[in-house]
Amino acid sequence: MLLIDTNSSQKEILRKTAWILLAVAINALEFFIPRIPFFPWLKPGFSNCVTIIWIIEFGMVDALLFTLLRVWIVGFYFGFSFLTFTLSLSGGACSTVVMALAWMIAGKRGFFGTIGTGVIGALVHNFAQIAVIYFLFAKNLHVFYQVPVMLIASVVFGSITGAIAPTLLALLNNAQQRFPHTMAIAHMPEKKVRRRDTVVPLLLLAGSCAVAIINNITALALCAIASTIAFQALSKSLMRGVLRPITRFWLMFVFIACVHLFLSFGTKIETLPIFTYEGVHLTILQWLRLWTWLELSFILTLLNFHEVVLHLLRRLFPLHRPTIYAGVLALEYFPATIGAMQRKSKGRMARLFRHPLSGTRKGLENLYGEVIGLMSAKERK
Repeated sequence: MLLIDTNSSQKEILRKTAWILLAVAINALEFFIPRIPFFPWLKPGFSNCVTIIWIIEFGMVDALLFTLLRVWIVGFYFGFSFLTFTLSLSGGACSTVVMALAWMIAGKRGFFGTIGTGVIGALVHNFAQIAVIYFLFAKNLHVFYQVPVMLIASVVFGSITGAIAPTLLALLNNAQQRFPHTMAIAHMPEKKVRRRDTVVPLLLLAGSCAVAIINNITALALCAIASTIAFQALSKSLMRGVLRPITRFWLMFVFIACVHLFLSFGTKIETLPIFTYEGVHLTILQWLRLWTWLELSFILTLLNFHEVVLHLLRRLFPLHRPTIYAGVLALEYFPATIGAMQRKSKGRMARLFRHPLSGTRKGLENLYGEVIGLMSAKERK
């Protein structure tokens, strides 16, 4: 059982639940920002403003757990894949740890504030993602053409995120007084995960890691076919396993083709001299690798991998159970939060464009109020 036996513990859990929901909601909004074909993972990362205030309020370890929960919840609702999960996890975890260390070493001493922390976090996040992209499936030095753009984006978006953080903390504290945490939390039994239920998901995860080092087209083709057949059998859908990777992640396939077809050196193809045999070979190789990862990710979703993740987080962070409980509650309240955002987004977007600063401030305050309202309504039921 997760024993929540004091009023202060309940307030902490509800506060953290609302903060996680706010961060996940901001993260979800960024999914609707159109992606640039040559920079498919470039996004503002404004949810990092919650990470910064979490570091200030609760410390590095709890902030790292918050980041893991945020990545997990976003992946759970918007489609888990080994590639996107690895990118989000590597960027989020590295930036959280570095921001926390920077804040503890220099921020608290007044050498720089939340803006400097935000810029550092954005830089680490972006460069961690580029490193993962290179080692996992690009393996082409030309992928580092993104560095200048990433530097500019990190400074711009990191500064905005850092500037928002103190205002956001003040807004959340004010909103907390306006929407007090008065409802009681029901005791939630922990769902026991048997050891044998974790074996297959962990083996599939290990297989996803092994796919990263396979460089034989035949072997990768066999992996892609086997994973597709397995997913079709488990999902009982003939075409779902064939169409889903293309319809949901087509931009990643385009990026791989652009990197290797246009930026690879080697023997020119006589009929198509703009391409090389080496570039075509690498494109097919990485397409098969990405396809296998996506199919294995879909299988992990069907096998309730999220329950295994939660089980592992409980083991890794035994002293931070209130934060884990907040993550479970946030996962439960998230669909209602997204529904409320979608119903009221039109008017708020118009206000945001007319008055960016006041619109952002009012939008965050209203969103936090809605989160608390939804939580209160659900608990009353």
